[in-house]
Amino acid sequence: MAKEQTLDNLWLAQTLFDLGGVQFGNFTVSESAVSSPVFVNPKVLISNPTALRVASKLMQQEINLAQSLRRARAHPFAVVAGVPVGGLLLATAFSLETNIPMIYARVRPEGTGKRGIEGRFNVGDAALIIDDLITRGSSVLETAELLQLSA
Repeated sequence: MAKEQTLDNLWLAQTLFDLGGVQFGNFTVSESAVSSPVFVNPKVLISNPTALRVASKLMQQEINLAQSLRRARAHPFAVVAGVPVGGLLLATAFSLETNIPMIYARVRPEGTGKRGIEGRFNVGDAALIIDDLITRGSSVLETAELLQLSA
């Protein structure tokens, strides 16, 4: 990477491609019946700390912009909630970059963990839910529902 190169959306897109995170073919994503000729896998960003940091900085910029609009498209939040698995990776990077506490909703019991919220989530807290890939939105909706039940 050249020193004068900016770490922006285009740099991140190229890096994601170089890491093998962009694939072409015929993909059916998650449980949806939606077929796509392109599959983007942001999970590969964890193998490049600079790219992961850039992704979290770009998310922060977009959120700040959305909150600064006259009709804000993003409301203030106290915690970041990562949707397992890919969203949890991005939420962790975002939390470390912004120093905003992170939680995650365990929608199904696994191993020794029961269904519920991991981390501190107080009544009245608003959460920014982060997922890596959204097709039908069911994982985000499950997370939001569990957060609502826990508040």
